[in-house]
Formats: sequence, C-alpha cells, structure tokens
Amino acid sequence: MTAVFRRPIEVGDEIVPLHWYGPADANRVLLCVHGWTLDHTSFSGQTALASASLAIASYDRRGFGARDCAPSFDADFSDLVAITQQLSAEVIVFGVSQGARLALRAMTQQPNLFAGAILQGGVVDGVQVPEDARDAIPFGHFKELKEQGLIAELRQEWLHHPLLSTGVTPQQKQALSTVLARWGGDDLVQPGALPSPIDITGKLGSITAPVLLLNGAQETHSRQAHAIYLQRHVKAELVKIEGAGHLVNWTHAAAANIAIAQWIGCHFLVSE
Repeated sequence: MTAVFRRPIEVGDEIVPLHWYGPADANRVLLCVHGWTLDHTSFSGQTALASASLAIASYDRRGFGARDCAPSFDADFSDLVAITQQLSAEVIVFGVSQGARLALRAMTQQPNLFAGAILQGGVVDGVQVPEDARDAIPFGHFKELKEQGLIAELRQEWLHHPLLSTGVTPQQKQALSTVLARWGGDDLVQPGALPSPIDITGKLGSITAPVLLLNGAQETHSRQAHAIYLQRHVKAELVKIEGAGHLVNWTHAAAANIAIAQWIGCHFLVSE
C-alpha cells in the first residue's frame, strides 16, 4: 500500500498534518505517536501495515521534526485527544516511549477514546521501579549541555545512550542521527515542556480496550518492569522481539509488524 498524503487536522489555532498511508476512507486507523527527540519518520517501517481497511497515520509532536512550535507535553496530550476525536474511523493508538506515556494518560482519562492501543517502551506514571544509573535519562546533564549551547555534544551523548543504541545497526544509527539533527533540545529548558508528575495507577482499571505491549527483548530492565506492571493491571498481551531494544518498531520493523498484524487480527475484524 503506497498511497500517501497529508491530511490536515485542526487542533486549537494550529493545523497538524497527518502523514497518511492507505485509503482515506479506511474504517480503522493506526495512529502513531513518536517518542522523545524523534519525529513521525520513526514509524516509516509501519507503513507496510497499511491495507484496504487499515490506514497508518503519524505526525510530529510539538517542537519535534518539522513542527515548529513550543514543546509542551500537556499540549501534546490535548493534540492527541483532538486528532483522535476528529478521525471518522476506529482508532488504535501506537505510542512509543514518551508517546506511549501520552497514550496511556489519554486512555485513563478517556477510556473510550481508542479502540485499542499498542504501547512500546513507555512508563506508567505513578509506578516506581528500580532504574540502573546507566539506563536512566540524565535530564539534568542534558539540560546543562543545552544551556551551554553544546547541542552537538548533547545529541551524540543521547545517540549512544542504551535506549537509542541497543539493537541498532551502524546504518540505523546514522539514520537516527539524521532524525536527532532535527531536534533542538528546547523542551529541556522550556518550563512545562517535559511530562508533569502524576499518578494514573488508580485509573488503570478503567481501561477495557485491548492492549499490545511491544518490547524488545533487550529493552532496559526498568522499561520491562513497567510493561510487566501494565500486563498485570490491564487487558494486555506482552510480546518481546528478540535482538531488539527500545526502538524495536524501527530497528526490527518486520518482526514488529508481524506481531502487530497478528494482534490486530485477533482483536479486530480485518478485511482486505
């Protein structure tokens, strides 16, 4: 399925272009929400999932990719809700890392917003798990680099962090470097741009839509612990892809797509 076009969606006083693969009138949409420092191109491998009944849509969050506006996690949340509500189709959200965190917050606040969810490498707000110092994101250090104007050094350090380097080939790392070059780090210094601390654990029971937890087998221990927690508290299936790390949908797209297609086939009526 090669058909692609930009579908404009109005969110507040802004127009967000959805990068749309598949038929415009598809009755189901896989809405892809990217992670921190990435953009919509991180879902390029998922366009192969488009079919006569399933469209693949992705967009740049505020301050990422080509979206030239102030970064704001709370505004990203509002955007996700607004975009979903304006799609005249059944929406399955696919959130990766910080995008999974956004999707999970939306699901606990509006349980009927999505028909289903695929969550990859996210954290559950309110859940505290042991985190190896090597795997933790050094936001304070990264903020200092940004404030000192050392954005190139910041990008390089982040590129070699386990979350971005595990299971990534040299060729993929070069492509990832190109994506990071479009990120300026403004969210590190913009007040309120990063996720605000909340606790959603008490609302997880309200989630009734089917959930696929997609993980790389080499995902960090803390992110795997969050996935296990979700598996125990919502109607979720956990699938691990061998050889992959945090960016499994991108680095191991074929295997990830098989897991996604099988899960969709089990939970939703599929027509070709």
